Amino acid sequence: MDIVRIISGVNNLLSVFNEDEEMSEFRLLFKNWYDIEYLTNFFESNKSDLDVLTIDEAVEQTVEDADRLEESLLSVAESDTEQLQSLFKPLFPSEYRLTTYQREKAYGTVRRSWLRVYAIRINPNLYVVTGGAIKMTQKMQDRPHTQKQLKRLAQVRDYLHEFGFTENDIESLRAE
Repeated sequence: MDIVRIISGVNNLLSVFNEDEEMSEFRLLFKNWYDIEYLTNFFESNKSDLDVLTIDEAVEQTVEDADRLEESLLSVAESDTEQLQSLFKPLFPSEYRLTTYQREKAYGTVRRSWLRVYAIRINPNLYVVTGGAIKMTQKMQDRPHTQKQLKRLAQVRDYLHEFGFTENDIESLRAE
C-alpha cells in the first residue's frame, strides 16, 4: 500500500494510492464525482434512495457539492492557520474522543449532503484519505459501495497502525 501527498509540498492531506487507476483515492473520488456518466449510472442504480430528486437534479447537485468540497479540503490543507480537523469528524458519533488512527469523514458542503470523504486521522492536522462515497442511507452497512468503504477504512487503519505511521514518515512520501 502506498501513501502519497495529494498536493506537492503539502504534508497534512495524504491519500492511499490506487495502483489500478494510477491515481490517489482522493483524485479518483473527485474524478468520479465530476463524471456525468458515472453519476448518472450510480443514481440509476440507486434510484430508490433519491426521494424527490430526479437523476438529473441529483447529478447536478453532486457535481456542485463535489466542487465546493474539494475546494474546501484543498484550501484548508494549504492554509497555515486552519486545521483539517475543522472539516473531518469521527466516523461514528460515539467516538467523541479523538485518537490516533481514528476513522473519520468529511461531509459535502450543501445542506444534507450525501458526499463523504473517508480518512484516517493521524493527528489534528494530518489525514490519510482512504476513499469516499455517495451515502444516501442511514447506515454504511445498508449498501455495498459504503460497506466497501468501511472495509477500506479498517484495512488502511490497520496498515498505518502496524507500520507505526506518523508525521515523521511524510518526508519520504512522493507527491501524486
